[in-house]
Amino acid sequence: MQTLKAILFDLDGTLIDSEISHYNCWNALIGHYGQHLDHDTYMKQYAGVALATNAQKLIDVFRLDVSLEEMVAKREAMMLQTFRDEEIRLMPYALETLDFFAGLPMVLVTSSSKGEVRVILSRIGLEERFKHIVTRDDVRHVKPHPEPYQRAVELLYVDKSYCIAIEDTPSGMRSATAAGLTCFGVHLPGEHFSDLSALTQYISRHYQISR
Repeated sequence: MQTLKAILFDLDGTLIDSEISHYNCWNALIGHYGQHLDHDTYMKQYAGVALATNAQKLIDVFRLDVSLEEMVAKREAMMLQTFRDEEIRLMPYALETLDFFAGLPMVLVTSSSKGEVRVILSRIGLEERFKHIVTRDDVRHVKPHPEPYQRAVELLYVDKSYCIAIEDTPSGMRSATAAGLTCFGVHLPGEHFSDLSALTQYISRHYQISR
């Protein structure tokens, strides 16, 4: 049985149900130029991908007359206001999962900004749950680059062989595995876990949790 000493969580789509908000914000932006991105395409090609990468891709695909800097700035402002104004919903079993791992060092590893994360955690009352938080403002390269997870492991001072990561997108999973971590996927099709409850049950059977 493997020993688990720390756990690293993605945020959007893993702990909070926010992908629809991200999707709506992108469509609001490109809607100003008479364009629309369908949901299936967004989930397959844009979900979990870095903000600047998505912004540039949308500019190129739809031939938008806007600079990357302006697109990114508008998107950041819109998303931050969304998190301030709209309901933030936890994913199914998110709170139960965090409770289950209470006492174990937990790190939030996200491509969201520090400002967004601060608002989100404050509104849903999870500020004290995480030992460390790594946002896109803390690294030079965001997911799928391994740097976010490498940084998280450095902050923990725990060997990565005793850590696991939980992600909901292929991009996030590539980031974690490239950093040498065991990564489990949730809310993904194929050979992944349907939800956090199923994953927690698996971990409880296959890991010795060292609190």
